[in-house]
Amino acid sequence: RYYNSVLAINDTGEVAGAADKLHLVPFGEYLPLADWLEPLGVNPLVVAPGAFSPGNSAEQISGPKGIKIMPLICYEVIFAGPAMRQVKGADIIVNVTNDAWYGATPGPYQHFRQAQLRAVENGLPLLRVGNNGLSGLIEPMGDVSGGLALNAVAKSDVTVKIARSSTLYARHGTVIPLALVVLFATAGIVILLTDQFVARRRRT
Repeated sequence: RYYNSVLAINDTGEVAGAADKLHLVPFGEYLPLADWLEPLGVNPLVVAPGAFSPGNSAEQISGPKGIKIMPLICYEVIFAGPAMRQVKGADIIVNVTNDAWYGATPGPYQHFRQAQLRAVENGLPLLRVGNNGLSGLIEPMGDVSGGLALNAVAKSDVTVKIARSSTLYARHGTVIPLALVVLFATAGIVILLTDQFVARRRRT
């Protein structure tokens, strides 16, 4: 089996932790419905010895002084709900990605903005490292420091402040937004029905 993984290597060269990617990119890292599509000549966009396998569970990496680091590999950072569940209990999110294949398109910028949303939603600092893509430290309020531009050849040293600030979204997920949607939809229906009732009364 092949996995898309992040390894943490300590100052003595030992592997101190690892995390496997849970949410794979369809047609990139695996072929959906492969048994049906492969006979039709449909192949993944990425050439590899075999399809990647998803990890079994979210694995947080223990950093210096017991800091809990949750890697989100590449496109895992765009999925709000799964990302929220993966980062529970973490002190910092690390998003590593290779955006080189996008080229000079809106893709790398959109990907970066998605990472910015995850930091704000979960109230956690997010370190984003993009190979040929946009990189930087995203603060829990969405501010970016030490950022590198697209295609920049440089390094950036940043200081990460570990100060977990739990958010409503981190605690309750989509319950509050869904409740608001139901509330406003109900209010709209009530107003519509009331207007129709009043209009009929006036006609009679």
